[in-house]
Amino acid sequence: MINARAESDWRLAVLRSLVTSQACPGCTVERASVDAVQTQLVAARKQVDSLIAQPLEQRDHDAVLSAVNQMIAVIPNFGLLANATSAGVVRGNPNALNCILIARLTAQLREQAGLLGSTFTAALTAHRPLNETELFAQERAKGRIDELRSLIAARVEHTPVGAAIYQRLTSVYYDNGMSYMSRVRAMALHPEGANLTAADLAAEYVPTMQPIVQFRDYVLDLAKTEVKGHRNDSLMLLVASVIGTAVVFSTFCCVCVLPAAVRATVY
Repeated sequence: MINARAESDWRLAVLRSLVTSQACPGCTVERASVDAVQTQLVAARKQVDSLIAQPLEQRDHDAVLSAVNQMIAVIPNFGLLANATSAGVVRGNPNALNCILIARLTAQLREQAGLLGSTFTAALTAHRPLNETELFAQERAKGRIDELRSLIAARVEHTPVGAAIYQRLTSVYYDNGMSYMSRVRAMALHPEGANLTAADLAAEYVPTMQPIVQFRDYVLDLAKTEVKGHRNDSLMLLVASVIGTAVVFSTFCCVCVLPAAVRATVY
């Protein structure tokens, strides 16, 4: 978690420097979005820290859900920031449009992949079966993941994307990661719940999401090559906001899953 926080802090620092620089004199919406993200992130981290400080057996189910949901609530402000900055990039660089759209779709895929994992946290922590609310949330996340998969695939067909890195996303996350989550879901429907901890799930599932991040960064690099001169400032702002969505949400797997020995080391 300390690494995820350090990276998100660095990304936010980059965002702030860009929206307050002379290159972005009219970035009122962008500045407000960065301020909102920072305020929400501080509050969400305090709640997570308070929860982690408690012994595992004392962590209340509702408190776990609240901590996860408060982290999730940070995400929409990155979307506002990306929407505010993308138009300027596209107007001057139409060839970069497809790459930027793929990158944003892939960032949303990472968000939904994290959301899917978070729906298991409370049930695994409490050693109980999934409830109807969690099952519905899982179906919604899986439906969005399927939709994003189709949207990304359709755009990849018209973009010079390397086959190997896209195939790795397909095989590692879509095939292995989603299959693993289906197996966990089946186990978590038993009356006694899944014989699995949230830390076990994170250790198995989180690595399957790494190709999503790698593919997103690869496509962003392609977009950068299409943007020259003064447009670089606009692209940097858009890139930082796209990446920020996944970076902030990457902390979900740390909520209430770190063993006591690890927590003592990290915190």
